[in-house]
Amino acid sequence: MKSKLPLLPRATIFKTGVGQFCALRVGQSCALSSNRESFDVSGSKKLFEWQQVENEEPVIHTKSTREHPLSEPEIARRVKVPDYAGRLPAGIRRFTQPSAIQDAEHLSFLQGGGHGGSHPHLVHAFLSAERGERPALPDAETSANWTMVGLCAHDSAMRGGERVTIPTS
Repeated sequence: MKSKLPLLPRATIFKTGVGQFCALRVGQSCALSSNRESFDVSGSKKLFEWQQVENEEPVIHTKSTREHPLSEPEIARRVKVPDYAGRLPAGIRRFTQPSAIQDAEHLSFLQGGGHGGSHPHLVHAFLSAERGERPALPDAETSANWTMVGLCAHDSAMRGGERVTIPTS
């Protein structure tokens, strides 16, 4: 069955428990360019924007405010996302880099060891928790909260942007 939702970026705005606002944009695009998944986060002072083109770095935009004036209204700079392979057991450190992947013809493997090298970290955290060596990360409550935010954002989008309250219990 074909989806009725286009693969376009979706944005949602959250009001946190302390009254701050955060905008989150998640998208996937494969129409005119290479397949691109994105995750951009905006706050009142900064915006993190996932790279638009392969082999480029993400961008952090910093906004000038009265409290922290800048020489320009907004300053954008590319940032290098660090590789935290050193935090993994030696046997799986290489899987954070694209050179460790065997199927170099498939685009998803050219992007690194999965979502910026995060997959080996996620697997290691899961297995460590399963063996009882540390608590699960994220734990069940955090996972449920993150999932609920996504479900409520989707529900809001399906209702034309209507405000949806995220349940707290």
